[in-house]
Amino acid sequence: MSLLYNKIRSALGRRGTLIAPETEYVTKIYPTLSFDELNNIHIGDPDVGTAIDLIAGQVCHGGFETSMDPKYAIKTVDGRTAKELVDDRCQEFGLDQITKENVADVVGYGESVIWKGGPQSIKLLARVMPASIRSFNFSLDGMTLENIETYKTKLSINEVIRYSYNRIGKQPVGFGVLQALGTALLINGETRAPFAEIKARVQSAMVKQIEEYSAPNQMWVLPDAPKADMPTYKAMIQRLKKGERIAYNKAGAQVINAVAERMRGMDMYVEKLWNSFYLALQTPIPQLFAGGQLTQASALAALGVAEIGKIDDLRRYIKRVNEQEIFALWMREEGLDPLRAKVRMNWRLMQRPDSNVLLPLVVRVRELKDISRTEMRTVLSDMGLPITPEYPKDELEEPMPEKTGDQRDTPGLPISNQPVTSVEKKHEARGDEHRMVPGNA
Repeated sequence: MSLLYNKIRSALGRRGTLIAPETEYVTKIYPTLSFDELNNIHIGDPDVGTAIDLIAGQVCHGGFETSMDPKYAIKTVDGRTAKELVDDRCQEFGLDQITKENVADVVGYGESVIWKGGPQSIKLLARVMPASIRSFNFSLDGMTLENIETYKTKLSINEVIRYSYNRIGKQPVGFGVLQALGTALLINGETRAPFAEIKARVQSAMVKQIEEYSAPNQMWVLPDAPKADMPTYKAMIQRLKKGERIAYNKAGAQVINAVAERMRGMDMYVEKLWNSFYLALQTPIPQLFAGGQLTQASALAALGVAEIGKIDDLRRYIKRVNEQEIFALWMREEGLDPLRAKVRMNWRLMQRPDSNVLLPLVVRVRELKDISRTEMRTVLSDMGLPITPEYPKDELEEPMPEKTGDQRDTPGLPISNQPVTSVEKKHEARGDEHRMVPGNA
């Protein structure tokens, strides 16, 4: 126990990524499926590429904004607040643009690496293409990631920002959509081919069938033609172009079209295969575009479930890494305290609320004086409206009146109009259903 404790403590003292020892690791970890192989699936199958782009688009959508603790008054040497500093750096380094590419890599490969140009500071933010990553190299104790090896160089973990999402199983490497499609399944000594390969084989077979059987096979019957002339007629028929016809002046001549019978018994299998494939894509949008049994209502319901699960989880993960690995480093470089400044990355809403519904609600809440003007501006900003969370400094914030007695419990009226109600009357107004006697109003 003490040996393991010392290893963990030693690992925490280094600037590597701590990995819980699920099993004995060798120092160099190769992904089970190389990212270069996964890249072929990503580019070669249009359904896969579309699904990854759509999920990344849902996550990023309208971009993000930043906020900070308004109580943190310390500024940089040139007079910028922590939020203003982070906003300027985001624009300078193009963090908004690189985040979209970053999320797409995380969704597809489970891993995304950004090179920051140096170990101590962020000199640039350059995306390392997943297909160029060869292995992840750990320390001798197998608990800390020390560098990432590409096909041309090695990048120290202190020089990069690593997004490793959905680490499952024995390997400390992220698991994405592409791994699910490219992994074979071994059952009872038999190997089921990867889903991406199965789908590709079915599509290839469909293309061959279309090429071979899309036009009907023809049998030309020339009953009175001399046997010696049949090779001549056969050669003429083979040379006919589409749309050309041949004339024969003897009785009984005819052309019989033999159309290949469609194998409807296979439709069920193909549909099941396609549905499983779309399920692995983790978004129903490609299937909605392609048609089939997925209705618009069921697609919207599926998207709602995806947003609650996959989308929100990805947003939270990307947000935390950016705040801890990028925002905090920018603030420390300028002498600010990230823990006290609390600069946060806030995703904009997928869809802004209807102003006709929102504005009357905000006015009503404001009349109740349950929130201050600064709090109200923060709420509106979080909803995506073009308004700054901070209230202008030249206007003082009015003090919140102290609510006493019955004013705390009677909602729906401004404080000045709150009636004075006895304890008995309030108990009756609540109408507690669990205590009502049947027959009483």
